[in-house]
Parts: sequence; structure tokens; C-alpha cells
Amino acid sequence: MPDVRITHIDLTAFFVSVECLRDPALAGKPIMVAGPADKRGVVTCASYEVRKYGVRAGMATALAQKKCPIAIRVDGHRNLYEEYSQRVRKYLRQYAPEFEAASIDEFYIDWTGCEKLFRTTLINFARKIQRDILQSIGLPCAIGIGSNKIISKIACDRAKPDGVIEVATGDEADFLKALDVSVLPGVGKVMKENLYLRGIHTCGELAALNEMFVQERFGAWGLHVQAYARGEGSQTVGGTHEQKQISSEETFERDTDDMKFLHAVLHRMAFDLSEQLRRNDLQSRCIHLKLR
Repeated sequence: MPDVRITHIDLTAFFVSVECLRDPALAGKPIMVAGPADKRGVVTCASYEVRKYGVRAGMATALAQKKCPIAIRVDGHRNLYEEYSQRVRKYLRQYAPEFEAASIDEFYIDWTGCEKLFRTTLINFARKIQRDILQSIGLPCAIGIGSNKIISKIACDRAKPDGVIEVATGDEADFLKALDVSVLPGVGKVMKENLYLRGIHTCGELAALNEMFVQERFGAWGLHVQAYARGEGSQTVGGTHEQKQISSEETFERDTDDMKFLHAVLHRMAFDLSEQLRRNDLQSRCIHLKLR
């Protein structure tokens, strides 16, 4: 049996890259795709020139502008992003026995045993894919190759903005050993702080812990994360994915404590969500209300 080879492809600063294709004068400038600050907009994508100032996706536009006063704010064009995403998917499917779109700008491909088909090494073929997407569609990307989806995703993140990294089978633990635990899926702010408090900063340190200790401190989920730290992960690409949640959000231009108004908004949002549940023949188990 050939070694399993899962490839992860991530379009670099995708929304910004598309906006630069739409308006070439923006290329190389500090760009952020974001809503207006005076309407409580948020950043959906930032160029690397802006990221150097600490601006990240999900940050309030007003805060982003304080961090990077030279940033050029651009309104998003969702339909255009979907169009370019579809073009990339159509291209990739030519070379994908098993294909999965993880998001609008991230894709998994199972290239197990494809060296003979491609007539070259997978890393060389990945570089060809990278060149083709840039030359024919105009979008840069990073690519990671590994024995499972976790490794290929982390390798791709390390290869950004436009590199290619392959982790050989058997080298997963060594590849992860010195990396911060925050690179692992499932390690959010709270878990990271708890690990740090116990002197656990790297994947190697987490991987070496006694499993009983991990389960006592972090539960069953901690054991899953520890497995990731040891280089384990899913090797399944494609197929259907069960929908875990649906949501609705509303951002107001100004603060309000008008309870009648807020109740009306909450009622409408709940009605919209219930309609989605009925339309998809789903039932909910938990409801979360987020207020900021």
C-alpha cells in the first residue's frame, strides 16, 4: 500500500487577492476587506502588509484602522469571491481523485499513489499546481502535503504566503515537536492558557504527557488534541459533512438599550433560524445567545 498523501491548498489572503485582480492599482498596497468603521464593520481579510501591524480577520474595522492607519479599506464582493473559488475548484478537480472544499478558499486533495500518474514527485507537482493557479487565474496559494489532514493543514500554514511544504510519513511528530500548541485544531485561547499555566508550550511537550494526566486535566477532548500533537489525524477526504450549527447575527450602527426593539430583533432572528431548521428537517439541542 502506498503512503497516504493528503494535500491542503490555501488561497493566500483570498479576498484581498481577488480585490487586487478587480483593481490592479491595489496590488502591493496595505489592503483590508472590511465593513465601514462607522457602521461597526469588521475585517474579513487583510493583506500581509496590514497583518504586520497586528490586524486580523474578525477584528473591528475601527480598531484595525487604529493599528494600521495607512490601511486602505475595500468593500467586499462576495459574488466575485464565489466565482473565483469555483474557478479554482474546477481546475483542481482535474488532478483530484478525492476532493474536498473545506471553505471558500481552502481545499483538500487525496494524492495517495499519484506519483506515477503525475510522472513526478508530489512536491514538484504541487509547485506546478501553484504556478498554474497563479498564471491562469491570478491567485497565489500555499500548499502543504502530509499523511493526514491535520499535518497537511499545519504544513500549509507554515508555507504561507506562497510556499510548499511536504512532511514525510513518519516525520509528523518531529515536524510538530517545536511548534506552539496553538497550531493544533481545538486549542483555543482558554485551552492554550491552561496548557501554558502547566508549562506546556509546544506540541512535543503535549505529546509526551501521560494520557491519564491529559484526560484528568482536559477530558476526552484533551486526548484528541494530544493525538494531533503526535501527528495523528483524519485521512478521509471528500464525502458529506453533517451540519453542526446554524446561526444569525445582527450588528447595530449604534448602542441601544431599547428592550422593545431588542426583543423584536431577537424574535425575528429566532423565526429565521426556525425556518432554516424546518427547511432542512433539522432539530436543535442547544441554543446560544451572544451579546457584545
